Amino acid sequence: MRFAAGLMLAVVLLAGAVATAQPAHAPYAPAEVRVEDATAVRRLAAQEVSIDRVRAGRARVYVTLEEFAALEAAGWEIEWIPDEATAAWKVLHEQGLKADDPLLSYHTFAEMTALLQGWATQYPEIMRLTSIGTSVQGRALWMVKITDNPDVEEDEPEFKYIATMHGDEILGTEVMLDLIRRLLEGHGTDERLTGLVNETVIWIMPMMNPDGWEASPPRRFNANNVDLNRNFPRWACSDANTTTGRQVETAAVMNWSATRFETLSANLHGGEMVANYPLDECSTCNNFTCTVSISQDDDVFQAVSRAYSFAHGRMWQSTDFADGITNGAAWYPVYGGMQDWNYRYMGCMEITLELEDVKIPPVQSLPGLIAENREAVLAYMEWVHRGVRGLVRDAHTGAPLAARVRVAGRAFTTRTNPAVGNFHRVTIPGTYTLTVEADGYLPATIADVVVTAGGATRVDVNLVREGANAFDAWAVH
Repeated sequence: MRFAAGLMLAVVLLAGAVATAQPAHAPYAPAEVRVEDATAVRRLAAQEVSIDRVRAGRARVYVTLEEFAALEAAGWEIEWIPDEATAAWKVLHEQGLKADDPLLSYHTFAEMTALLQGWATQYPEIMRLTSIGTSVQGRALWMVKITDNPDVEEDEPEFKYIATMHGDEILGTEVMLDLIRRLLEGHGTDERLTGLVNETVIWIMPMMNPDGWEASPPRRFNANNVDLNRNFPRWACSDANTTTGRQVETAAVMNWSATRFETLSANLHGGEMVANYPLDECSTCNNFTCTVSISQDDDVFQAVSRAYSFAHGRMWQSTDFADGITNGAAWYPVYGGMQDWNYRYMGCMEITLELEDVKIPPVQSLPGLIAENREAVLAYMEWVHRGVRGLVRDAHTGAPLAARVRVAGRAFTTRTNPAVGNFHRVTIPGTYTLTVEADGYLPATIADVVVTAGGATRVDVNLVREGANAFDAWAVH
């Protein structure tokens, strides 16, 4: 689940002043706070504690002993509750991690690593396995690349899934391992899967927080007790887009993302069932009071979120969220999340997928839970081929350019891959005006670009260098 926590609550307590005993797995433990309405949820978020779920007038939070006491002293009705993930982990250890099908079971980090390495060896023509860094405790942060020419930069959109930012929300890892297997085995035999592999650069990070999963019991934080989904630059707070001071897992994803050009992505969580889309942050720093925070691409985000929800077995039937989707701040405002960072800083549209109400489902339920996400993960991925695409090149030499593409009326900027010059901009059907810019070149504006519900509309753009003579001052669109 996402967190609604910002900086730690600054409270000084005398030793022994708190009578309520915190559960043993310090420093954070789950508690439940009564929240009678949406205003109360935002008042609670303003206390900068870690909200995990809001349901039926109760908010589940993760707090320290000091934060618990501060909330209680401030008049909040709060009580410690059992840790759901810890209880589930004890059951797993009693019953075992494996279901009848080992591939549709829970995998330890070592088992996942062996599986990924085996697939990379078995399918070298379409898969590459790379560690983009290591966790606090030295575990590899594996990134899988699947495409038909994995060592060649091509005019294809890039798509990304990242799972298990919180170590006790593990279903996403198993859904991703199942997706990797299906893409590899289905290439050349299944028309739909073959088309996706041949026409897309697919990136999958099955586990961003291996230390959290490998802890006993699993924990949502990394080994430094930091929530990775609160650790990215905060755009509303004018937080510098730098890895300085970030956790190593966060920095690894940021550094890797700076080298790639994903168009669409999602991060996978558990503990609720909903497709959450930007913006999570209010428009002013650490506000926590906005009832909704709408991006200029709200129409696109709602469409892609419904694509996942409607293709899912149950998400669209939610009684808590209409169509099984929600704007982030409308749920509760948060700062430092990965989806807002991708959208505001990296030119990549990202949503957060909460896959199941239970963080660590019983092993016997895994095959069914994985199966009900199979169509959804593909339906969402296929949106990367909608909207507008094209090549941006030097009008005189034809060389590909590092350029920026914007849709009129929307601040979101799509970056081209300078090795190819290609861009891919997801939109819903409509008529748009594009602006294309590159350093040292005259900008180009292309009006009346018609996008349909089918494949992306192609718009190739040749840019003219600044100061070019009259003979060269032309552009072909």
